[in-house]
Amino acid sequence: MNNYKKQLEEFLSLTVKEQASDLHISVGHPPVLRIAGRLVPLLKKKKLSSKDTRGLAEVLLGEDLFQK
Repeated sequence: MNNYKKQLEEFLSLTVKEQASDLHISVGHPPVLRIAGRLVPLLKKKKLSSKDTRGLAEVLLGEDLFQK
């Protein structure tokens, strides 16, 4: 789970750095930022698997909320 926490922190740092309003996480796609209304995929990042998105969601929500 620490790897997912580090990955989420990296994605969120990029979101702030690029002044994006949204970070989109979706299975089978790299993370996508919404910058000035446009969707910009982070093509240098790998496509996310279902395991990746699940791990990121668990870090974001915390264990208790994730279990619900």
